[in-house]
Amino acid sequence: MVGIGLGAAAFAALFAVDCVSLKLSWLSRKVFETFACGLFGLAVLLTIQGSPSLTLPAALRVTGCFLTGISGLLLAYSLFIEIPLRSAWTGFGSAARFVRTGTHALCRHPGVLWLGGLIEGLFLASGALLLAPAFVVWMSLALLTVWLQERLFLIVRFGEAYRDYQRDVPMVVPTLDSILGCAHSLRRG
Repeated sequence: MVGIGLGAAAFAALFAVDCVSLKLSWLSRKVFETFACGLFGLAVLLTIQGSPSLTLPAALRVTGCFLTGISGLLLAYSLFIEIPLRSAWTGFGSAARFVRTGTHALCRHPGVLWLGGLIEGLFLASGALLLAPAFVVWMSLALLTVWLQERLFLIVRFGEAYRDYQRDVPMVVPTLDSILGCAHSLRRG
């Protein structure tokens, strides 16, 4: 249970960084984000280590390892490669433009989607029972964090341009149109 609490603290730290991000230098923001990610990684390890585990069939464990690997790679790509290569947004107010290609054509917050796959994969790979309630808590906090981020920061900062973006790209759950748009943009890029 300590791990689940540390994971919750990691989301609180990420939200706190968002709250003061305009007052932080780029380097300070990256240090705090790295700290929060490290705290979350420690939370996952402690949750798995301190958990009773299920004995799952080998096929499910292999599937879990595959899902963990793919989700981890997609998470790293969406957050640490795709965004820095082309900023998630440019401009301000009505002149703002948002990334609508790659994994960001799939949904506005693909990191939340990949985090869910990562936790599910770890559950299947390890059989750690505490990952089930951890999944509920952490994913609820991830969804709350991005919802608050949109309401408190992005809509305020970008106004109608962000509302247009919200109408065009789903928040977290991809639609058939967004899946096709993602596939099309990945083929072009």
